[in-house]
Amino acid sequence: MSSVIHINPSLRKAAEILGEARKGMGLDEFPFETRLSMRPLVNKWMSDFKDREDQLKILYNEIKSYTDEHPSILKAYTDVGSLVKDHHPIIHLLLSSVFPVSLSENMYGYAAGPFMMEPFYITTALQNLLADATAELKFELFSEIDKIPYSIRACLIILEKYYKIPLDQVLPLLFSLQYEDTDMERFFKTTSMLDFLEVKTHGPAPEIGNEKLDFLLRNLNDADLWLETFSPDIFYFEGFYLAFMNDVTEVETLSRLRKLLLTSDSFQDYDTARMVANLTRVYLSMFDVEVGIFAIDYPFDKSLSHRYNMQYPIIDNHLENLFSAKNDNIYIRACKENKIQIISNLEQLDNPSSIELNFLAKGYKSLMVVPLRDHNKKVIGIIELAAPDPYVFTYVKRLKLKEILPLYDVAVEDSRNTVDNRIQNIIQEQFTNIHPSVLWKFSETAFNYLNRESNNDEIRMIEPVHFNNVYPIYGQIDINSSTTIRNDAVKKDLSKNLYLVSEILEEAYQQTRFHLLKKLAFEVSVASANLSEEFDINQETAVNNLLAEEINPVLKDIRIQYPDLKERIDGYFSAMDPDLEIVYEARKNYEYSLNKVNNTISRHLEEQELNNQKIIPHYFEKYKTDGIEYTMYVGQSLLQKETFNLHQLYNLRLWQLYSMVEIYRQLEKVRPGLPTDMTVSFLVLVFNHPLNITFRMEEKRFDVDTSYFARYEILKKRIDKACLAGRKERLTQKDKLVIVYLNDKDREEYLDYLQFLIDESLLESEIEEVEVERVQGIQGIKALRANFKS
Repeated sequence: MSSVIHINPSLRKAAEILGEARKGMGLDEFPFETRLSMRPLVNKWMSDFKDREDQLKILYNEIKSYTDEHPSILKAYTDVGSLVKDHHPIIHLLLSSVFPVSLSENMYGYAAGPFMMEPFYITTALQNLLADATAELKFELFSEIDKIPYSIRACLIILEKYYKIPLDQVLPLLFSLQYEDTDMERFFKTTSMLDFLEVKTHGPAPEIGNEKLDFLLRNLNDADLWLETFSPDIFYFEGFYLAFMNDVTEVETLSRLRKLLLTSDSFQDYDTARMVANLTRVYLSMFDVEVGIFAIDYPFDKSLSHRYNMQYPIIDNHLENLFSAKNDNIYIRACKENKIQIISNLEQLDNPSSIELNFLAKGYKSLMVVPLRDHNKKVIGIIELAAPDPYVFTYVKRLKLKEILPLYDVAVEDSRNTVDNRIQNIIQEQFTNIHPSVLWKFSETAFNYLNRESNNDEIRMIEPVHFNNVYPIYGQIDINSSTTIRNDAVKKDLSKNLYLVSEILEEAYQQTRFHLLKKLAFEVSVASANLSEEFDINQETAVNNLLAEEINPVLKDIRIQYPDLKERIDGYFSAMDPDLEIVYEARKNYEYSLNKVNNTISRHLEEQELNNQKIIPHYFEKYKTDGIEYTMYVGQSLLQKETFNLHQLYNLRLWQLYSMVEIYRQLEKVRPGLPTDMTVSFLVLVFNHPLNITFRMEEKRFDVDTSYFARYEILKKRIDKACLAGRKERLTQKDKLVIVYLNDKDREEYLDYLQFLIDESLLESEIEEVEVERVQGIQGIKALRANFKS
């Protein structure tokens, strides 16, 4: 039953717990004098129930008789103990009007002196709640208002009760109740009733005007300001207050879950994930249930990247076999059907899977698996709940959990996105642009780096990215004599430019007798003479500097100083490129033609690459120079899920030859429209030994490993400049497809391919077999050459 706190140890324990909780609110440094008095309640009984004719009249008479015999009940006490000792028999009777006996078993409530630590009265329900020796009640910040010091709260009560200024200052307080060594937690919102609390004064009270009041209310954290206005030497409190505690566990738990789950990294550390699991238990009022949460990709993806560092299962090490193709278990059913699955009694399964047997072995009898989904309804995570008793996951529990599942969906998706973004940042910072076919490997590497970082490992370096036993496929489509063609274009532009400027300088000198013009004309004549000799790139730089830095600035000044020459000089500049202010006609034609050829080749390779990736994922990289060269790598280590076989390699090799024919034909169509004529040579380098390649962080590209494999890189860089053995003839020739190889097995393979293309009327019938000179010490190089068929 409800009790006054005096002798009963369990009641005393409950009072101490409440007192400690209120101490956490800062009431141990309360500045105002407080006195406990039952007089306000006695007066209410005397005034309200005097004329009643029901059972309350009986209580009234008893209270009236007691107060007549014990007038000290009306006096004020400075400590709880004295009041309880003197009058504990009547206190219960007095409080029966606010704490009815019929409700005491279910009502959480207590009575305490003004701002005092411990209550002097407590209901039976609250006593039972706090009876556990391990119970701990903590004050929680409910809102920003809870941060207002209690000395200021007391002043707000003074304003309302003494100055009759309504402020609605009776604010709810939030307490959490926890039990030692358990995850059980409950929340209670406490509202106070101040009807029996009075504000009294020692002498006259200060007047409070509207301006002063407004200033005070705008400074609700300045305790000194408030206490200066409402001095503890003047004001004190007498009476008591009532507190009613309402269980808001579900509402508060849901609020905390929402706050945790809507944080973008809510599942990125163990402690936060366990907090989410514990709040889930509290929300469901299932404190014996274990909760696990983990990310997946379904259909199941074996790569490390699917883990997203969100792995908090109930049973460790069971995720690896969770989605085995041979398995049929509750997890697979949950993902396939994309809905909650429940096993009410694991012991009654006819044919349990290994996963379900694991739960039984751990003492669990019932299991619920809940798929988490992204905005596209794809399964991206799992919540698992296991209980030691059967039949605990009722329809009601299922509905209750289903109500809040969108929060978990958003949390897992946001956490995955956070990890994805961090991985992409690492890839961009450490590796720059990565070919999509190997992005999965770089994602794994970035994920491992993040994992070590989160585990505070000492080794924080990015681990090398390498692929072993991959086959290279190299091709080159090169513009013949591109350097000579460009030099001719440059020489043509410079010659025209020097001729035009020599005329204008001579004419300007004759009219102005400006001697610097004569000197510049002499330098132009020297530069023109040098162009007639063998041309080199230094001459281009020298002539451009002469024009841009010396001649053009002088001509612009002369144009202003001598108006008669303006039209003539303007005519000269109109013949120049408007941005560069030099003749740039032949070079522009060269660059247009070069870009047209390169773009034609690139466009074809890119279109073909899309289809090739569908057949077998592989690494592809192309470089644009005076033509296009490209490298492909194919092999099992490059594949995330697929299986590699040699037939796929042979298919890509044959495709490469087909593509050379198609590029040749496209360029033949383009060639008549080029302002600068260009011819192209085609080269394929066959290297039939699997290579090991590693991504070089410094160069941001893949490179082959070991000196043996370095032969391949040397041949790639030098073979197109090689000549035939014992002859001065270049290996690569206009309109010829050249296939370079190192062993007879490759010869047989490519002769077969070439014969097939001849039969398809794509190549001329003659196949030329030649030996190639040594290339940087590499000997035994041979080649097959065939002419394209027009």
